[in-house]
Amino acid sequence: MTRLTTIGLVLALVACGDSSGPGPQQYAGIWAGSFTYGTEGPATAQLQLTQSEQTVSGQLASSGHSATLDAEARPGDQLEGTLHFTGACAATATLTASLVDEVEPDELHGSFSGTDCHGADVSGGFILLRQ
Repeated sequence: MTRLTTIGLVLALVACGDSSGPGPQQYAGIWAGSFTYGTEGPATAQLQLTQSEQTVSGQLASSGHSATLDAEARPGDQLEGTLHFTGACAATATLTASLVDEVEPDELHGSFSGTDCHGADVSGGFILLRQ
């Protein structure tokens, strides 16, 4: 009887598994690719990200633009956060991005919109590849 109870308990634990679900996507690392800002044509950009649990932060560098990123990994391969552009007329923009991990290497597709120091609209987008 003890053996059957032990087997039943083990099977119940295996069937339940980890109820916390899958963890957040991993965004940490270096991403590089195409970046647009406003009406400027496409430029190359590099985004270096670190991650702790769902919190993602990093540095964006592109010809003529640099920014810091504070973001959260969301369910469904989504990344949402804020870009803080530096420079003479700093801008703050809301960023949304999607991780496309069905291709090799992974791709990060995103867009952002916000305002600069004069209240003018700023927007753009990017397609970056995991390096």
